[in-house]
Amino acid sequence: MFDVGGTIQLQSTLYINNSNLTIAGQTAPGAGIAVIGNSTVIQGSNEVVRYMRFRAGDQASTGQDSLSVANATNVVVDHVSASWGMDESLSVTLSNNVTVQNSIVAETLNPNGHSDGSLVRGNVTDATPGGYTLRTTCGSATTSEIRASARGRPMGTTTPTPSWNSTS
Repeated sequence: MFDVGGTIQLQSTLYINNSNLTIAGQTAPGAGIAVIGNSTVIQGSNEVVRYMRFRAGDQASTGQDSLSVANATNVVVDHVSASWGMDESLSVTLSNNVTVQNSIVAETLNPNGHSDGSLVRGNVTDATPGGYTLRTTCGSATTSEIRASARGRPMGTTTPTPSWNSTS
């Protein structure tokens, strides 16, 4: 729970790796909580992040996402906005049972010509299927290229198509 609202200016990457954790941004007064200046990475298991804003911004290193879910299990990202990443604004990789819902994934700053607003892909180095859900989530219409894996294949296909696994 938050007693104060405002902006958290990161000096380095923030790793959220405690299991059985809920970050309830909706408890903050005023305009809520914004995390800026570097990447936030959700790791661990049984984690919920709600009502937060993530903006890596141009102070972050090249290749930094605003919000990443990596090597995690049973994660819910709800009512979150992610934008201005130096790579993707939101990425989900090497994780299982991840739901991103009621969220906005907006434009990246695209310093290296990498225009993906979001990258959602299966466990490209793990045999376990991804198990990802994107629900009532809006991506940037001009820069978002959502690549998703649902049980080892890009969403909307019926046969595995691994060619996209080699790009990021």
